[in-house]
Amino acid sequence: MKYSYKISCYCIALILSQHIDVCNAQKEKAYQHLYDIMDQYHKTIDVYTDQDAGGNSYYPSFIGNYNALTMDMDNNSSPQSGWSCIEIHYNPTSPPDIDWAGIQWLFPDTNWGYWQGRDLTGSDRLSFWAKGETGKEKVEFKLGGVNRSPFHNPAIPYQDSFDLLSTGILTLSDQWQKYHIELTDTNFFSIYLDGNSGSNNRYFSSGWYNGDFNMIVDPSWPDNSHSGRSCFKVEWTGFTGLDGYKWNGIIWQFPEGNWGSEDGYDLFGATKLTFWARTDEVGLKIKFFIGIDGEDSCGEVAIDSVWRTMYSNWTKYEIDLTDKDLSNVRGGFGFVFDDVNDPDPDGCIFYLDDIQFDIPLSNDLSNLIGGFVCSLSESNNPNGCTFYLDNIQYELSESVKSERLKTPHFLRSYVPSPDTGDQIFHNAAYVYDNALAMLAFMANGTPEDWQRAEVLGRSIIYCQENDRDFKGQYLDYRLRNAYRAGDLADPSTGYTLLPSKTDELNAGTHSGNMAWAMIAMLTYYEQQKDEDFLFSAKKMGDWIFQCIDSTSLKGYFGGYEGYGHSKVFWKSIEHNIDIYVAFKKLYAITNDQVWFDRAEHAKHFIEAMWNENGPYFWIGTDDSANINDSTLVEDAQSWAIMAIKDPQYLGAIDWANNNLSLSHHGFDGFDFNTDLDGIWFEGTAHMAISFLLTGDNENYDFYMNQLRSAQVNASNGDSCGIVAACHDGVSTGLNWRYFNRLHVGATAWYIFAETQYNPYWNDTVEQIAVNNDDNQKINKTQLSMELMPNYPNPFYQSTIIRFFLPKADHVSLKIYSLTGQLVATLFNDRKPAGTHEIEWVGKNSTTNSISSGIYIVHLENSTDFMLRKIVLIK
Repeated sequence: MKYSYKISCYCIALILSQHIDVCNAQKEKAYQHLYDIMDQYHKTIDVYTDQDAGGNSYYPSFIGNYNALTMDMDNNSSPQSGWSCIEIHYNPTSPPDIDWAGIQWLFPDTNWGYWQGRDLTGSDRLSFWAKGETGKEKVEFKLGGVNRSPFHNPAIPYQDSFDLLSTGILTLSDQWQKYHIELTDTNFFSIYLDGNSGSNNRYFSSGWYNGDFNMIVDPSWPDNSHSGRSCFKVEWTGFTGLDGYKWNGIIWQFPEGNWGSEDGYDLFGATKLTFWARTDEVGLKIKFFIGIDGEDSCGEVAIDSVWRTMYSNWTKYEIDLTDKDLSNVRGGFGFVFDDVNDPDPDGCIFYLDDIQFDIPLSNDLSNLIGGFVCSLSESNNPNGCTFYLDNIQYELSESVKSERLKTPHFLRSYVPSPDTGDQIFHNAAYVYDNALAMLAFMANGTPEDWQRAEVLGRSIIYCQENDRDFKGQYLDYRLRNAYRAGDLADPSTGYTLLPSKTDELNAGTHSGNMAWAMIAMLTYYEQQKDEDFLFSAKKMGDWIFQCIDSTSLKGYFGGYEGYGHSKVFWKSIEHNIDIYVAFKKLYAITNDQVWFDRAEHAKHFIEAMWNENGPYFWIGTDDSANINDSTLVEDAQSWAIMAIKDPQYLGAIDWANNNLSLSHHGFDGFDFNTDLDGIWFEGTAHMAISFLLTGDNENYDFYMNQLRSAQVNASNGDSCGIVAACHDGVSTGLNWRYFNRLHVGATAWYIFAETQYNPYWNDTVEQIAVNNDDNQKINKTQLSMELMPNYPNPFYQSTIIRFFLPKADHVSLKIYSLTGQLVATLFNDRKPAGTHEIEWVGKNSTTNSISSGIYIVHLENSTDFMLRKIVLIK
């Protein structure tokens, strides 16, 4: 029987562990939403994904006949994904008389070589989506080549490290299609690859020696090419040319039509030119050469025997360029035929393909100025055209992607819609939301979550130290209310980036947002003991202290608005609640009395905002130090309960339940304020946690089911994250509204409620004991045994396991593997009532080390047992 009992415990541990995984499916989806939002702009390096998207790294400039182009970068009629795409319209009749036009995306903006570009080392390929309006549009797409030979200007300090590379001229479909430019292939400097290779053909077949009367060419002959889609077909009609003789030829030139007036390419390093040729007339002899005699630095260099015999099968030919001066080559390749070397002097046909020098193109991505180009010509689109682009991205190798995910960046707070009113959300990452995400990751506690929390914490530190206005002698370690999602650091200056649409709120610094960042940083420090995080939190605390109010109400002002120079004199209870906890946590860590005193200064204001006749908390004071009684809000009530845990304030939750609850859009929940115009889902999660704190499990269960339903069924949701509000424009009574958009903050608070986690104190929610003779509410842990979260978790060497006993009892504490194997017995003895803790050093009962992994803590007394998962990392 004893053996069977042990087996049943093993099975229960396994079944319960699996059951927890199933029950937490929606919570895990919420975490996945946070992961996806955090990684969104760091799995690739983007040229464009949506208008003002956080990952957009390059800026468009018009080239060629810029009057012929119009562009809409916020077209939301038919994006491939996201909320917008690029629409480009080409009208070749527009002046001036230039037969091509294009758009080149540059970094930094309008950089033609005056500044460094971006380091895109590790990119495998450039991918993008395109479609035409009719499906007949011909467009060429390119990258690189800025200020490189032959356009290199030595007076301009920088040039692209990557040679110009092209897709060739594509005929677009009227449906979205994905295209690529491979960046890791070895490409060579080519004269001709295919007729539609575009700029990959570095020279133009523009130099006709004896007029165009007796020679017909097809640069895109599709039949029997040596490779690729086409070859270059030449047909001599047998007639005389301009000079009256039967001969002709072509020299490929750069620039087009250049007989010596402009410089050509510097082909230093080339040792040979190779090409393939065949003919329909066996025995035909052609002269092949490079260079324009008397104009190019190499002169004219022909194949050794000058006139080479052609064959019916594709044959490879080679021109030796050893020791030739190739510093200025206008004529990249040429041929001449005549009647003397033609077995049938009445005409001939021959074909050319794959004409290229043996010098590889540079594929160095360490300084990429020209991130993307689209180019159109009048000859390819004589009637103009309209086409669309989306998701222009540099795809990264796995190792580079992994490192990029560790660089400083924040989560974008909202997922916008095509609504033009959403522009303020496009790439805004609010500090408050990112502090909550950081706390949510730490609450989950997996190694990946701790790594994500560290990235966010180090991003906070980066922002403190690299503000464009507050640096050097003005460095004061403040944080803005919002930063730019995506790359946090401006690659050209190193300063932190603000959102594209930065208003007074985004650019300002509110003391409550700083306090939430402090709470997150200190929670990380409590577990990981990283001194950088503690230093950061102290500096933020010092900044908040300069917002102190010394009047009788005490507390701390709201901070600064605008770009940091306009101090506000209103005070918010929400801010002071956050500040109280941040300072109290600092005191617990440092034992420095100054932080205790500062915390009490905030608490004094919180207590002053209590209206026991409500009973509720006022929202705060206005600029004149008068209590603001025009607006009553939910988070003032729930946050005070979470932060202070004082039974005298429990009536605030009853007040909120009676005055802020409503049904709307098929959901039940809570509004931000008393106008009851819509459900604020973040506030509904606040209230769920508060119901747990007050012992109201029935309301907790009810509103958690509402949140789970909203996760799946709310409009604009994705079945993973939580939207901010049930519809657009839910009012707050303040100067902002909440919208029906997926929201990092709402998702994090849902996770806290689902896991019964109090983010202020980094602990599980425990019911507040109330001493009331008429209706006494008793802490649930006074009635039953509790196995508390171990800390740290994950742990590297040892962890502290804590548990509570409501009465003296015989207790066993054991560690099992996930397969049910007993790993260690920590003790098996009688313990008195109260809280106990024991250290486990990650070894089994025979003192041998064990491997990294997930283990089950099994706590059992005479009537009950409890299980908790812990993670060991070595």
